[in-house]
Amino acid sequence: MGGSIFVESTLGEGATFSLDLTFESSESGVAGRDQLDLADIDVLFIGPSEEAFGAIARSLEFSGAVCHQVGDARQLQVMLGQCAAGSAKVVIVSESYARSEQESIWRQEEAVQGQRPLGWVFLSTNRGQRLRTIDDRLALISSSPFRWRELMSAVSLMAGREGFAEVGDERSELQEAWVPMTAAEAADAGFLILVAEDNVINQQVIRRQLNTLGLACELAADGVEALDRIRRGGIGLLLTDCDMPNMDGYELTRRIRQEEQGRAGLPIIAITANAMEGAAEACFEAGMNDYLSKPLEIRALQTMLKSHLPSPRVSEVNDTSVQPEGDGPLLSSAVLDLTEMNALFGDDPELLNPLLDEFAESASVTVSEIQAASRDTNFDAVLSGAHKLKSSARTIGAHQLADLCLALERAGKERDLASVQADMDQLESTFTAVIEAVNQQTKT
Repeated sequence: MGGSIFVESTLGEGATFSLDLTFESSESGVAGRDQLDLADIDVLFIGPSEEAFGAIARSLEFSGAVCHQVGDARQLQVMLGQCAAGSAKVVIVSESYARSEQESIWRQEEAVQGQRPLGWVFLSTNRGQRLRTIDDRLALISSSPFRWRELMSAVSLMAGREGFAEVGDERSELQEAWVPMTAAEAADAGFLILVAEDNVINQQVIRRQLNTLGLACELAADGVEALDRIRRGGIGLLLTDCDMPNMDGYELTRRIRQEEQGRAGLPIIAITANAMEGAAEACFEAGMNDYLSKPLEIRALQTMLKSHLPSPRVSEVNDTSVQPEGDGPLLSSAVLDLTEMNALFGDDPELLNPLLDEFAESASVTVSEIQAASRDTNFDAVLSGAHKLKSSARTIGAHQLADLCLALERAGKERDLASVQADMDQLESTFTAVIEAVNQQTKT
């Protein structure tokens, strides 16, 4: 085909493969592919990547949109002034911004626009994120990878038009969930899922996600409990955290593989908040089959389970649809985004509030431990505490706090005292803001 393949590789960092192919442009479009009419829509992409902007522009301009790249949010007002007066305007915010930064840009511009609201699309690096319309002015899609029809639909919907009929809210498609079994029935059939996780918040959220998918599970607080339960039989799949007390997920997996002695292996999926280099390789080296990143996205969880767990026999049809998200806004506050939790728990405060209270209690202890470790220049304890807090903070939607914990975790690993001290200056104020938001939620 006359193309070229390139590779750039750096020891300890990874490799980038590039494929260069030249195609002739088609004036008539792709045969058999329907199009959306995006004429009279100005799309403004906020982000530094010219490559990402180029990919977006090529897809959208083919259907009539006019695309502009905005280097940063400060230039947005200037660029808006250069757009056609009567056009609809949709702003796409790059995934290079953290969710909290995307929210900040959104809030600031909405305040400025007033009676001339913009349509917004937030890009996410979450591979499981499908098109999700929060309301008629805000949508989420994944950029890893871009899905052409979802990108087109998101822009069209945010401009007040129709999207592709088959591209809808991600949760509506989860109504095809498997027929649920009781724990006893699942154990007898070998379909029971064991969740090994020491964080109480994560335990309850994962249990709820599995129940939403029509699946039964049991919980173990560490690797010792999990190994004992597996030895008693009836477990069809193990979801295990990697960092647990007494016995971590890696050692648990090695013990299981040793005891199997050539028998059919138990599917083991890591659930980890570890974004450090080599985390995935460590999972596979221990004998795990696959891994998922925390916080678990329900569609990614569903896809993973379908790959590793045989479908249970269907005895009767049950309604396993997800509770509606309600009419609340996406952002309950700048520091606490309860969208995912409200969707998961059906916007039911009797279910959600006890988990938030549990977070506030356990996280307060963890923050104190991190502060003490910082004063003692105990980098390992800083890393451990930040990792633990990051996981539960991300789960409840405290993304600013989780991002700060990630920075602390990296600084602890690198023995970077200056960075640890700088992040510690922000930890108390950020955590206090989260607790105030939690109290506002649970006391109202």
